Amino acid sequence: AKYFPTNHRVMRTGDLMLLDPTGLVELAARENTRALFCGDLDRTLEENLRARLGERAVIGSPAPNARRAALIAELAWARAERADFDDVRALAPIYLSQKI
Repeated sequence: AKYFPTNHRVMRTGDLMLLDPTGLVELAARENTRALFCGDLDRTLEENLRARLGERAVIGSPAPNARRAALIAELAWARAERADFDDVRALAPIYLSQKI
């Protein structure tokens, strides 16, 4: 999915997508804006993003990109302090199972 900063928050602005690394590079190359990539990126994907996007590719540091329970808890705590809660009745799992 694409996310954009809005009012000091990052909001999803499109549908979820399941892309292979080549598809992600192609999608990012079509956009004419800087893009932040974070998560479990392997070296090849990072190199391909930098080669195609140049300065427009902003790769997150590996440390905060690792999935750690403490980091997830910190993000949740920040939301709780802002009284920013999800409607638990509306929560549902998202299963990405095929390439779009």
